[in-house]
Amino acid sequence: MATKILLLNSDSPFNRGDRAILAGNITLLKQQFGDDSQITALSNFPERDQRWFGIEFLNMGVQSLSPIDLLILLRKAAAVDFVFWGGGEFLKDYTNKLGLLYWWLKIRLLSWVNPKLFGLFQGIGPTHSQFGRGLIRRTVDCCSLFFTRDQESADKLTQWGCRTPILAGFDPAIVCQPTPTDTESMLNKLQSSGISRSDLNNSIGIGPRHWFHYQNSGWLPHKYRHKLPWSRKIDPKAASQLIEEFAHYLDQLVDQQQRNLILLPMHMASSENDQGLCHQLRDAMEHKHRVHVIEGDELSPSECLALIAHTRAFVGMRLHSTILATVTETPAQVFYYVDKGRIYFEQLGLSGFSAPIESLLERQQHPKHLAAFQQLMEQGDSVCHQSQQVLTQMRQQLTSILAEHLPDSPTTEQHR
Repeated sequence: MATKILLLNSDSPFNRGDRAILAGNITLLKQQFGDDSQITALSNFPERDQRWFGIEFLNMGVQSLSPIDLLILLRKAAAVDFVFWGGGEFLKDYTNKLGLLYWWLKIRLLSWVNPKLFGLFQGIGPTHSQFGRGLIRRTVDCCSLFFTRDQESADKLTQWGCRTPILAGFDPAIVCQPTPTDTESMLNKLQSSGISRSDLNNSIGIGPRHWFHYQNSGWLPHKYRHKLPWSRKIDPKAASQLIEEFAHYLDQLVDQQQRNLILLPMHMASSENDQGLCHQLRDAMEHKHRVHVIEGDELSPSECLALIAHTRAFVGMRLHSTILATVTETPAQVFYYVDKGRIYFEQLGLSGFSAPIESLLERQQHPKHLAAFQQLMEQGDSVCHQSQQVLTQMRQQLTSILAEHLPDSPTTEQHR
């Protein structure tokens, strides 16, 4: 009998980065339990995502607040062999604290109906309050095992007193690979948007995001808080300055490299509005005629990977835009907003091509970033060769970690 798995994915219905995480986790779980494993995940768009990922999806949001959805989820969890809670960065309080209460309650209930529940390669984000650390500890302790995507996240959980065994791994998005058929499909879709093959081949990819708009350690998530009539913007000066300064940096990049820019929105939810940000950046640039924005959300995860592979280099704020660049052997520079961007480039030995997002607000630091990008272009082959060697080792370790520490499938146990 095939192993039945419920996979609590991250925000893959709307986030291209989280789709890469989901694709990587599906690959890893099938390697562990067999290609015939019956995996079920969650999506607001189940038919589309079933076509994209080749697994079953329950028709519900990843962070649904519906009691009916919760009952359906609990019933499904009770009927499967394993529950895996896989994603990016659920557990942190730098954006809000209410989300921690949500996940503690949900994971507690799921662990009651199925104790074979595992945290799967998650990052533990910045957490400033004792309340947040305590709730994260209680949530992790609902799991039988908890795999993190980096050693710093594992160290945090250990320091905060988690009793559940903690094992450090890597981000599962590194498992993703593009295919030739995805490339042709991607090029056809882009041509209908006015982006030719030659535009793409002579381009630098850009993965921007809003920042400085969160209320640090507030209670309500930004996607709800910003809708309140009495809500006030948090540090709008820094948020608008970031757009202005990043646009200035991109103009200098065009001058330096004489290439087009392809702006790739990664988070498609209206609350994040990466699409709108891309247009704001283009409008703020002098070289706007050399800028193309990827419109809509028609590209599948593998087509998105193929698009990034066609660019000559990539500059990202969204971490997973740069992870996908490194996976496709595309030279990448990251401006990280929290530690996960710094940590990933440290794992690859590429710290010289990473910088905190705050440094973009200081125009006098732009020449240093441009010099790093020029070095990246000049040393692109050796940089990519180094990162591919490390990525190969990381992928092997991910497979080994799961094989060594996860229980056998029920089918295997029955045959012993």
